[in-house]
Amino acid sequence: MKTVGIITEYNPFHNGHRRQIEAVRRLLGEDVAVVSLMSGNFVQRGDFALLPKEYRAMMAIRGGVDLLLELPYPYSGACAEVFARAGVSILSDMGIDYLVFGSESGDISYLENTVKNLAEPIFEKKLAERAQAEPSRAYASLRDEVYEDLFGCLPPRKPNDILGVAYLSAIQMLNSKLEPIVIKREGFESATASRAASFAADAGTLSTLVPQDSFDLLQNSRLVSMQTIEKAILAFFRLSNAADFQSIADLPDGLSQRLITFAKKCGSLEELLEAASTKVYTNARIRRSLLSCFLGVTKEMLDERPAFTRLLGATDRGRAVLNATDFPVLTRQGQYRTLDEGVKKQVLFAERADNIYALADENAPVNKPFVV
Repeated sequence: MKTVGIITEYNPFHNGHRRQIEAVRRLLGEDVAVVSLMSGNFVQRGDFALLPKEYRAMMAIRGGVDLLLELPYPYSGACAEVFARAGVSILSDMGIDYLVFGSESGDISYLENTVKNLAEPIFEKKLAERAQAEPSRAYASLRDEVYEDLFGCLPPRKPNDILGVAYLSAIQMLNSKLEPIVIKREGFESATASRAASFAADAGTLSTLVPQDSFDLLQNSRLVSMQTIEKAILAFFRLSNAADFQSIADLPDGLSQRLITFAKKCGSLEELLEAASTKVYTNARIRRSLLSCFLGVTKEMLDERPAFTRLLGATDRGRAVLNATDFPVLTRQGQYRTLDEGVKKQVLFAERADNIYALADENAPVNKPFVV
């Protein structure tokens, strides 16, 4: 049986996701097993997922996924390169055949050529020189300028093309046997628009963006927001000092002090994020760093390959894939106790993060994998 992996967030599952699964089956056959590795309760933009992972798993299984597994925190909330590397690592270790991802360009040759250019020593050298000469400039802007100077064109700038480059780089870096397949993104639906309609309680717009099962679940659930526990976050930073964050992952110089300083002046999370923003630090970068500080994500954690995943949902076809892998897939609470210390450490950290998410989540708990 062919197996296809999709690294995703389903935050929430919308019509574009459903079309992607349909396209996979048209391309590889109706009997292909679709395995989605989905961000858990924290997502790559540096935020809480709008619904807990178990609820989002329900949407995905009803939308055509055969096996729904978790990409655990801290990998799910990391930068694109770490997010992609962790996802590719888990799917590779599970023995999945293909990696499918959406792309605005839909051009895998273009993305592969970008990977090649980014790996050129001259690019890395020139970018380091420019960053040292212009430390106040945003890294992304400097990277684009250096790339254009060297190769005569801009690198991908659309979010899914950028993530596609990260997937291809990870496949190369890990010497993975995953065969990449790119599917051009089409349609007007997006996770951003779907979240906006959900939080605005705009049922009319939401109904045009998501499948009926997703719509029903979104309408009948309490949406989760980091703002719900903003006082706890502000208190945390007010009681901290910059020295507390020396080992935190992907934390630019000076940003921790900005968060501490403005936390003492701001009365809401939104005010803090706005005050801390600069031309150098994007909102998503600040949110990721804020969560890393708050939850204690260290550099060493992100350097490790993920050692486990968790079952969130499965069909009969998905269970067949599950039975064929030796990679640690947790299916019940406490199962990690039978595994080695490295796995235990990762599981306990992810569970600690989930306990913080639970403070903002007012939905009924779903403790068992969703199986249809």
